[in-house]
Amino acid sequence: MKTLKQTSLLSILLLLTACYPAPEEYLLTGNTMGTNWSVKFVTESLIGPGENMSSDIQAVLDRVESAMSNWRDDSDVSRFNRLSEGCLLISEDTETVARVSQEISSQSEGYFDPTVSPLIEIWGFGVAEQPPEEPDAETLQAILANTGHQHFSVTERQLCKNNADLHLNFSAIAKGYAVDEVAALLESKGINHFLIEVGGELYGLGLNIHGKPWSVGVETPNYGWPQGVYSVLHLDGNAVATSGDYRNYYMLNGQHFSHILNPRTGRPVIHGAASVTVIHESTMLADGWATALLAAGPEEGLRLANNAGIAVYMILREEDHFISAQSQFWPEHSQ
Repeated sequence: MKTLKQTSLLSILLLLTACYPAPEEYLLTGNTMGTNWSVKFVTESLIGPGENMSSDIQAVLDRVESAMSNWRDDSDVSRFNRLSEGCLLISEDTETVARVSQEISSQSEGYFDPTVSPLIEIWGFGVAEQPPEEPDAETLQAILANTGHQHFSVTERQLCKNNADLHLNFSAIAKGYAVDEVAALLESKGINHFLIEVGGELYGLGLNIHGKPWSVGVETPNYGWPQGVYSVLHLDGNAVATSGDYRNYYMLNGQHFSHILNPRTGRPVIHGAASVTVIHESTMLADGWATALLAAGPEEGLRLANNAGIAVYMILREEDHFISAQSQFWPEHSQ
């Protein structure tokens, strides 16, 4: 026979169980910046089916896209590109990305360059269609004369340029910044177990529904489909970004042209690095550095990564197979 005290304790335990439900995993998806986004998160909170969270996430992504899109006429970037000379008032988002772009450009010795927008266009990887023929050396040199991070500057909410031909493109870093902003949103709502992906840039925090770190695959960089998984990484409080020459490319006159451009030559990269994966606590920095190090190539890329303290993993083409190389900062436990 239960005593009054036992009955009261049982009632309290039942009440606590009702108040703290078992963890649930949610999956939210949508579109942004010409690509897809997804967010998985695990929570015990009674937050409903996730409709409001999805709207909040989309609002963050829409805000970033509206500031840095090269396709929207009203974005900060498009308005800056139309500017002849001088300065433009910009959003806090654009200011942050512009400042970090300057830093990566400097540390990577120019291999990350957000001013190569005219080169992106002339090679057919921008708003324009694929070019009917390869641009000649004279055309490339004329464009290169007006590129380089030294031609623009950032002050408080001001973006300035010193010539009318300077055009910006933040596509190699904006998605990473968007991931970081979504992560900040989730943490502000008390969600501490999640995996975010925007166009291939990822950030993971905490554990999945099975109580294990989030696992993500690094693709085998085969041309065409399917790629397959080359290696698996585990994320908890860090980001991973991969740049490769095997997704966005075309064939012209029997040659392979990748969307990754060498800012020094103005041409698509032609070295042996097929993909570069960077792990960093900032998705924005991982995104930008992955592009910079792929543009630099295996030898220069590893030198720059070691100098800057960047954890990088490269997959290299060697005849009919792949080999890998990594910087001294690549964590052994990540795979």
